[in-house]
Amino acid sequence: MSKSPLLLALIELASELGAQKIKLILAGGYGLYLKQLQMQSSLERTLINSDNWTQPRSTIDLDIFLETELVTSLSDMQALRSTIDKLGYKVIEKAKFMHFARGEKANAVEINLLTGPIEKVDLKDKVKISKPRVRPHGDIELHAYLTEEAIDLSSNLEEFLIGDSKQIKIFLPLSFHFLLMKLHAFNDRMADQEKQRTHALDVYRIIAMLTEPNYKDALQRSKKYVDAQKVKDAIHIVKANFNNKDSLGVLRIREHQLYHESFDIMTCLDALKELFH
Repeated sequence: MSKSPLLLALIELASELGAQKIKLILAGGYGLYLKQLQMQSSLERTLINSDNWTQPRSTIDLDIFLETELVTSLSDMQALRSTIDKLGYKVIEKAKFMHFARGEKANAVEINLLTGPIEKVDLKDKVKISKPRVRPHGDIELHAYLTEEAIDLSSNLEEFLIGDSKQIKIFLPLSFHFLLMKLHAFNDRMADQEKQRTHALDVYRIIAMLTEPNYKDALQRSKKYVDAQKVKDAIHIVKANFNNKDSLGVLRIREHQLYHESFDIMTCLDALKELFH
């Protein structure tokens, strides 16, 4: 794996956070990119053969999920902000204190901070929520984007090792969480066809890479959280946009520049309808 600016930034950030005993949970497009590279080099059987996958797609940003216990701790968030400053990142004004960036053009890297729903009563009392922002009470210029569909995301994670010695540890969400977030991202971008295409393609990518254990786990989680509003919403999103080959979601996949005729669209749709019905 070549050392792109994004990978170098990830290794650097993971190393700093690891020293502070903070889990680096990587979601978004780059999380899927790393997962796909790993899956392509493995011999695991997947729902859709790798010959029918899309090309790996990287991004210029790192979507970092913060555990709710971290987001509700003023001292931990202050330490995280200090680390971000130390590494040379500056606030992006349009998403102030949630997005940070450093470098320019080919070397640009952006960090986006997110967190899942805060359900525990004792934690809710420790934060200020002004949707979509979440931050602990107190003097802190660091916020996280409240991602309500990331239900119980940090309770079970996939461990992933990076760096030359493969000793730097990061964590990726499970396939179920990746899928739930991408379905909602697709639905939230009805006014932006380009971003819709990207999210629709990612839905296909996630389904294609499902191993048998991944599929069973996703099915169990879908049943476990079936009463959660964001899962109910996902069921509606699938019915409205991924129901058949003429649905909007499929149209957006076909419009993407990385689409090719070997995609197994029908297997993808069948899996989506079983997971969200």
